Amino acid sequence: MGRYGNSYRAAVLIIALSATIGMLPGDAPGQNIYTWTDEDGTLHITDKPPPDRAESVNVYEVTSTGREPEKDRGTGDMKAVKAIQDYERLQEEREEAEEKAEKARKKAIEARRKANIAVAEADRVKAETAELAKKTTKRKQERLALERQREYEIKTVQLAQEAVSLAQESEDLARLAEAEASVCDS
Repeated sequence: MGRYGNSYRAAVLIIALSATIGMLPGDAPGQNIYTWTDEDGTLHITDKPPPDRAESVNVYEVTSTGREPEKDRGTGDMKAVKAIQDYERLQEEREEAEEKAEKARKKAIEARRKANIAVAEADRVKAETAELAKKTTKRKQERLALERQREYEIKTVQLAQEAVSLAQESEDLARLAEAEASVCDS
C-alpha cells in the first residue's frame, strides 16, 4: 500500500459500517460525499465540504434510484467503496510515477556529474597534450639543430682532414724541392 494505505482501509471500513447501520443518509438525493487530503497528507471522507486549503478534492453525489433504501444502500456502498478503491489505486500510481520521476532526476543528476567530470578530464588531457606538443616541437627543433651541428662537424672534420692532407703534400713537396735544390747546389 502507499502512504495512505491504513487510512484508506479505515475510511472504507467507516463508510461501509456507517452505511450498514444507517448513519449515512444514503437515500437522501442531492447530498454529496467529499474526499480530500489535508496538508499533512491525511485522507478525509465526510459529508461536509472541505476547507479551502484541502488538496485532491473529490465530490461524490448521492442519488436515489427510487428503490427501497436498504437495497439502494448496498449499491451505493459498493459504488463508494469502488470509488475509494479507484482513488487509492490512482494515488498509488501517482506515487509510483513520482518515485520513478525522482529516480530519473537522481539518475540525470548523476549523469550530469559524470559528464562534468569527463569534460574536466578532457580539458586536462587537452592541456597536457598541448604542453607535450610544445615540448615535442622544442625537442624536434633541438634535434634538428643537433643534426645540423653534426653535419657541420662532419664537414669541418672532413675539411680539416683535407687541409691536413694538403699540408702534408705541401710539406712533402717542400722537402722534395729542398732536396732538388741541394742536389742542384752541389
